[in-house]
Amino acid sequence: MSLQRQIKAGRAMLNIDQRELCKLAGISIVTLRRLEGPAEYAQLVAPQTAEKVKEVLEARGLIFLSAGEISPGAGVAVTDAKHR
Repeated sequence: MSLQRQIKAGRAMLNIDQRELCKLAGISIVTLRRLEGPAEYAQLVAPQTAEKVKEVLEARGLIFLSAGEISPGAGVAVTDAKHR
């Protein structure tokens, strides 16, 4: 699972819409749509912007999983302890 798909799946798991995530991360809706879109659009987003979005989701309790950690592919999980 690509970072784009992890972010989109993570938003769904945390019940955070695009506008809320944009506000929390300090980015525009266009930037988030690029980040969650096809790889050619996601490449237009600066790596530090993608990292900021990831940090915001992690602060909400999302865990980004790498391939091989607990499954053959990358994914996301939510911890109840930090879920706000």
